[in-house]
Amino acid sequence: MNRAIAIALALLLSISGCGSDDNNDNEQPGVANPASVYCEEQGGTVDIRTDESGSQTGYCVFSDGSEVEEWAYYRGEAEPAVPSE
Repeated sequence: MNRAIAIALALLLSISGCGSDDNNDNEQPGVANPASVYCEEQGGTVDIRTDESGSQTGYCVFSDGSEVEEWAYYRGEAEPAVPSE
């Protein structure tokens, strides 16, 4: 009898450890996008744009209206420019 109780208790304890933690739904990622961080450090704000195919690209937009693709800016491949209309 004691052995059956011990086995049942061990099974119950091992099953209880398998539950999911629903409190993680609102957690932010642990590592920030370095291109977005660089944009904000330079005084810009990040604007994520979605094209017709659903692909997203981040742009660094400055208060004077100039903008640049954030990863190209981060890598030093492009500088902010006022978009042509």
